[in-house]
Amino acid sequence: MKTLFPSNQPISGEEDDTLLVERTNAAGISIDVRSAQARILPHLMTAQLQSTASFLFSFQDLQSAYSRDLQGPSDTHDDILQAQSLLLATHATTLYDVLRIDDIYTHPLIRRGDLLSGHRIRSFAAAPLRAPGKQLIGVICTVDTIERWWSARDIRIIRRIVAQFEARHLSHS
Repeated sequence: MKTLFPSNQPISGEEDDTLLVERTNAAGISIDVRSAQARILPHLMTAQLQSTASFLFSFQDLQSAYSRDLQGPSDTHDDILQAQSLLLATHATTLYDVLRIDDIYTHPLIRRGDLLSGHRIRSFAAAPLRAPGKQLIGVICTVDTIERWWSARDIRIIRRIVAQFEARHLSHS
């Protein structure tokens, strides 16, 4: 399976990034990341893929990704994984399929400075969540802290979870 490369822009927020600035929310459709369904989704994905962690980011989370501090002095390991995942997830917004990074240390989206500053993620996979008109409403992602080669089965699981979430979420909108 081929790894997808959505852009050549760096992940780090040090440079001005306009990846999401021109995107608009899907006619008022949004993800309530505190809802029961949204809280269960990352756990389901982690369990099925046996990954380190999974996260669901709303459109609003993705818009504010570069205005957040990546790592604070009192952040836990999980907080840092989530912050780093959010920055990586912004690259999945330009796709209509799964972004797959098997080894973060060799992927062109990751700058050497990011790795030296303590990147905790080693493997990453994400897929955009879209409304019927293909407008972005969020991103679901999963990470591993060890090198992992995402299999065709893993990608099918991610696609199935995205399709089920979009069908359920949009039928209740």
